[in-house]
Amino acid sequence: MQGADGKPLSLDVTLSVDHGQVYGVGLLRGTGYSDVDSAVVKWIQSNWKTATWFGVGTESAVSFEIDPTLRQVRFEAR
Repeated sequence: MQGADGKPLSLDVTLSVDHGQVYGVGLLRGTGYSDVDSAVVKWIQSNWKTATWFGVGTESAVSFEIDPTLRQVRFEAR
């Protein structure tokens, strides 16, 4: 959490998808905490999948907030 107000951490990552397999996950804008950023990127690389018809080498950005208090990840609409 950031600061005294307990604001959730924001994170932007880039990723590519090829026939449902997520690869090339990278950090576009981090939280400011390298251990959190690294853990999220590794988790996405290991766990994210899409439908097999989705994407062929498409690089996209994904934005979300991490709320440690609620143990919840919320995608951001931008």
